[in-house]
Amino acid sequence: MNETRPREKLPVVVLCAGGTPLTGALVHYLQVRGFAEIVLAGVPEGHPGWNSGGVHAVPEDGTAALGAAVRVVARRTPLIVWRGDTFFTGDPDWLVAFHVLRKAPVTLALVRASRPGRFLIVETGEKGVVTALRDATPAAEAAWVYAGVAVCAPSFLDTLPAGETVSVERVLSRRVGSGLYGCRFPAARCFDLHRPEEAAQAAALLDTYPR
Repeated sequence: MNETRPREKLPVVVLCAGGTPLTGALVHYLQVRGFAEIVLAGVPEGHPGWNSGGVHAVPEDGTAALGAAVRVVARRTPLIVWRGDTFFTGDPDWLVAFHVLRKAPVTLALVRASRPGRFLIVETGEKGVVTALRDATPAAEAAWVYAGVAVCAPSFLDTLPAGETVSVERVLSRRVGSGLYGCRFPAARCFDLHRPEEAAQAAALLDTYPR
């Protein structure tokens, strides 16, 4: 028995869920994979269709959403943080297993991108320690990039200033050299849902999961 495997599925926080495409399909995908506790962040109060069946909606976004998710979950546990404007095809359970093995404060899912586009380029050293995290440039060549999915330990969540709302990526950039890890997924993809052609590909893939 692999002791690095999680005994139960972690809660998932989907950021920017109120204004991004394919939110419903992503929620279904996560549920099919066994994630029963999902917090949708950035959803206006009174938004119909959520807050049922293990799916909760909170109006906060960014780092404030993580604090809100901790209150909703009401227990001390790591969180899987998923950008709602990306679709990552890798195995979240493998990401969690890597995170547990490394005893990391934060672990990022990384994919190889031929066009980094608006993704963050991530460089790693021994055992996946992140050594650099930077914005891609229009001329950037193929690189390992942050796929928009991370596992955040309670020790990291405890350091987030109460009431502060900044992007999670901004906070992650401060963690380089302080317990930030990257887990590479050579066969996975990350679709940028702001690009119509990639959103269409992601939608087609999500439609393959049983309803």
